[in-house]
Amino acid sequence: MATAVAAVVDGGGLVGFGIDAERGEASDASDVAGFGTLREWVRLEAAAKADGRLLRLDPTSVVVHTAGSTWTASLPAAPDVHGRDLPGPPGAVLSAAWRSA
Repeated sequence: MATAVAAVVDGGGLVGFGIDAERGEASDASDVAGFGTLREWVRLEAAAKADGRLLRLDPTSVVVHTAGSTWTASLPAAPDVHGRDLPGPPGAVLSAAWRSA
């Protein structure tokens, strides 16, 4: 079974947007050093996409501050990125991130 993830955003004041989805459960261990859970990794991926640097960004330089299902990522030499964990199909972890003007 295949799953597709799409997002539609209102571009007013938006300068960056990113979304990430991974197969698994939020509490699953991450395969990436420095990230304890799959949820932490998905948040970082969404933030890096919204920032525009993607995998050119050192993942250990990103600090994520959580407040329930919303979060803020502090990235080096850039304004903060805001994010939200998203509901998805069973067995998928999703997060979206954005930066406003």
